Formats: sequence, structure tokens, C-alpha cells
Amino acid sequence: MTSLADVDDVLRIDITRVFDATPEEIFAAFTQPAHIVQWWGPQGFATDKADVDLRPGGLFSVHMRAEDGSYEGDMSGRFLEIEAPNRLVFEITKHCNGAPHLFDATKMPPTTVTITLRPLGKGQTELALTQTGFIETVTAEAHLGGWSGSLEKLSDTLTVH
Repeated sequence: MTSLADVDDVLRIDITRVFDATPEEIFAAFTQPAHIVQWWGPQGFATDKADVDLRPGGLFSVHMRAEDGSYEGDMSGRFLEIEAPNRLVFEITKHCNGAPHLFDATKMPPTTVTITLRPLGKGQTELALTQTGFIETVTAEAHLGGWSGSLEKLSDTLTVH
């Protein structure tokens, strides 16, 4: 389930998805560089480098590139809350500018991503992702599409392990 909601003139995205993986495996996919480079980024993008300082206030960055060569750049931020393996909250302070034909990501304010992982039994986990702080519909919609594509790639990666 995915949605885009307007709350008090600030836009947010919500995605809920069930994975055939444990919370520990999904948490590792979001926090360990060797895993992040396997799936992070929307369809048509690849991540070739990730740096993670996994602690509250710790910084992270990912280096992404469009597979067609039209974009290359970094996205970065800091961790706000870490409750392994059930919850991860981080702030994106520098957004990927991979869709300049839609909006200028260099002018976006920080956004906050909250990942909640709930075990369902039989090796399945429900992931709930919320991203808040958007001030334009176009940026929220682009991030909704980006996360949807990224989570599809994550699902493919988790089934290969």
C-alpha cells in the first residue's frame, strides 16, 4: 500500500510492504554498506558506494548514478533513532538531484524517513516507511516512486540471499 497525504500543508509519503525476510535481515539491508549498494535507488539507478556511521547523530551517504549516465551524485543525512531491528529514523539533508527535469533537489529542505519493521511470523516482516517534510507535491510524488522502485529491488535482493 502506498499513499501521498497532505497534512497541515506538509506532504508525506507512506508505504507498507510485506517482505519474505526477518526484521534483522531488512534492518541490515538499510544499515550495512555491503547490503545498501545491492538495492538502494529507484529503478534505473545504481548505488556504488555507501558510508554508514550507525549511531544516533551518525552520518550516512550513498553515491548513486543513473544507469544511462544522465546523473551521478550523493544523497546524505544523519541517523536520529536506531532501535535494531525494529525501527530506524533518519533525516535526509542532501537529496539526490537525479530528476532535475521535475524539480531542483538541491533546494529541498531536510526530510525525515521512519522505517518500522514488524515480524509477521513464518519469516515474513511488514515494513512501514513514512517520509515527511516535503513542501511540493512533485517532490513527494518523485520520492514515492523512488522508494517504490527501491523496495522492489530490495525484495529481489532479499529473495536471492
